[in-house]
Amino acid sequence: MKYFRLLVIAIVVGFVATAGGMTVAAAQGDPPGPPASFYGEAVDEDGNAADSGTTIVAVVEGEVEGQIAVETAGEYGGPDAFDEKLSLDSAAGNEVSFRVEDASGPAALEDPVDLAPGLSEQDLTFPAGTFDDSPDNGDDGNGGSGDDGDDTDVGSGTVEFLIETDIDNDHACTHGEYDERTPLEAGNSPDDAPVVVKDHVIWEVTYEGDEGYIRFDNNEHDVYPGLDSWVFYQAGADLSPTDGTVLETGDVDECPSLDGYMEVETPSDGVFDIEVTEDGDVTGPASGREDDQEEEDEEDEEEDETDDEEVTVEDVVETVDEAEPDGKAEIEIDEDADGSDENITVGTGDETESVEEIVLADYVESVSIEEYTENDEVVETTTASIKQYLTENIQKDVEEDGEETDADDNATADVDTPEVTVSTVARITVGDDGGEDTPAAVTMSVAADDINESEQTSIFHQTDGGWEELPTEVKEETDEKVVFSGETSGFSLFAVAEVEGEHEEDTESDPDSEPDSQPDPDPEPDSQLEPETEPEGEGDSDSVEESDDSIPGFGMITAVGVLLGAIVARLGWRPGDLGQQNRN
Repeated sequence: MKYFRLLVIAIVVGFVATAGGMTVAAAQGDPPGPPASFYGEAVDEDGNAADSGTTIVAVVEGEVEGQIAVETAGEYGGPDAFDEKLSLDSAAGNEVSFRVEDASGPAALEDPVDLAPGLSEQDLTFPAGTFDDSPDNGDDGNGGSGDDGDDTDVGSGTVEFLIETDIDNDHACTHGEYDERTPLEAGNSPDDAPVVVKDHVIWEVTYEGDEGYIRFDNNEHDVYPGLDSWVFYQAGADLSPTDGTVLETGDVDECPSLDGYMEVETPSDGVFDIEVTEDGDVTGPASGREDDQEEEDEEDEEEDETDDEEVTVEDVVETVDEAEPDGKAEIEIDEDADGSDENITVGTGDETESVEEIVLADYVESVSIEEYTENDEVVETTTASIKQYLTENIQKDVEEDGEETDADDNATADVDTPEVTVSTVARITVGDDGGEDTPAAVTMSVAADDINESEQTSIFHQTDGGWEELPTEVKEETDEKVVFSGETSGFSLFAVAEVEGEHEEDTESDPDSEPDSQPDPDPEPDSQLEPETEPEGEGDSDSVEESDDSIPGFGMITAVGVLLGAIVARLGWRPGDLGQQNRN
């Protein structure tokens, strides 16, 4: 009878605990609803568009529940799948209002709007003047107030101007960040330009029309009259001396208050006439410039665009087919070499410049060589193709490494694109079939000035799948040239390329190379089982947790069952014990 009472008490405790667990689950807060997303126009009553960077916020019951920054003036978000949207929890309330910048900002005239899940196009109109960015009437640059409407004349502007004795961006930024601005009204021509004689002063220059002029008289400078050159810093301006040679220009990255500078050689009369226009780039006169920064920037952009283009190895072959080689050689091999057990060495002599020697393992009737060292199109196309091939291999390695990491770590890696410089390209074929499967050693040389580090330079061989980096050794290095040698499994296109950046050297043609890891020929039984049993255990654990979360109180029921089983086991009760106790 004692056992029976214990069993009844345990069952009652279990039901009470289960009911409590269900009560707790029912008392938990409602889960968030599906998102409500909005996009559309954003203008004010005057028709002014919301500027790029303007923040539109969604407000529910006085709290900001979502926000988005305007990217295209007059629009927030977009309807397409990858467009950003103004999204918030649809369960946050029944209605949503829209404001500019924060919950207390100007409200849209369409407010409030029903808050429902899904994507909605909602054009927003804000009060007049919300997005009016026209300049206020105020100081006309001479200390007085201008007439209404006159300070928006086309071509008028304000620039900042600083004179220094030498290029020192940190020093100039100290003035730019901390000095008060001194007003200066520019003239309409060099003849009526204001004359300044001081350096270390930030001038706030205003002008009317398309340009203004400032005159700096070096002869009147109290410390450095007759200095050979002067440096002019600016913010928001184009600077052009009407005479004098621009020696150097550059950007100022050290602070936001200044944009750039130009150093100008002092004119013979010691007087600088500087033309200023509101543009934001430093320029010099059309004639007499020793440094044309704009042309250099354009050339850099063109090179970057070329680097970003996708170029396949087939594109390289096509380019070579259409190009005229710099040098060409046809070398017949003596028939006496046929049947010899020794390697056959083919010297090119003076017939070619970059290909110096070919060592063949088997006899072939002839060797054909075409060189493309001076052909820019071939070299640039080959450079882009090898760079792309190396980058893809690095990306592939990163992705394979990522598969081996724990998914919970969300491991990511940035892929650094290697810098590739191709010095020469050569097409080598042997025999009647071209010799794609003919093993050999190829020796090629490049001018010493064409590479920076010989240790980072290799011979690359064109294959069907892309490029193969041959195991390459430096055979000779002088002030005039560097000679490289590499073993190849066949003939086609070859390129000598310097690679800066991390990349893995191809090892397909190196018989001594070994993979990073080899499978264990005699794996231990335990090691074979562990990879299978551990994931299964983890999977079971995950499935149990999901069941606990999906059925409130189910975990408690399971626990009670375990508790009852433990009590029965502890007391040693058997099904027949209850009848035995009743008979007693």
